[in-house]
Amino acid sequence: VSSKGDVVVADTGNHRLVIFGSDRQLKKVISSRGHLPHQLHFPICVALAPSHNEDEEEILVTDSVNASVKAFRQNGDFIRQVENGGEAFDFPHGIAVSKNSCIAVTDLIKHSVVLMSMNGDIRCEFGCYGSQPQQLDHPNHVAISNDDHVIICDTGNAAVKFFSLSGELLS
Repeated sequence: VSSKGDVVVADTGNHRLVIFGSDRQLKKVISSRGHLPHQLHFPICVALAPSHNEDEEEILVTDSVNASVKAFRQNGDFIRQVENGGEAFDFPHGIAVSKNSCIAVTDLIKHSVVLMSMNGDIRCEFGCYGSQPQQLDHPNHVAISNDDHVIICDTGNAAVKFFSLSGELLS
């Protein structure tokens, strides 16, 4: 939900983003199916992040089949594509943004989490396949708490795990 009350949804099967106003009426459809930087192919999750234009946030979306995170303005303009610091994700899924604009992205195939800046510079990458406390098995969703804890839904291990912004497992 944007600061203006608009609801941004990843319409996965239709390969697009949809924005509804606070009155629940359709406001905007963004993108179409494809492999070009401004197109989406099975977008999964969205997060809103501060932008240079203080009037509205940027929309960040995990573009699963295109193995990237893409940023759009709320008017539909494509801003950029982030590919994990130049290295493609295998299957980005969950996404969250901290109050300090740190982006967290889960990767279902790599069983990992990438923490990066808004321009894609990697701050930290952690996780690998397994069932040990610090390992992950198909991490789906992610959130970042107000006290900067990275909260991972570790689906394959049927667990919720807490990490620091440096990738350390918190007890």
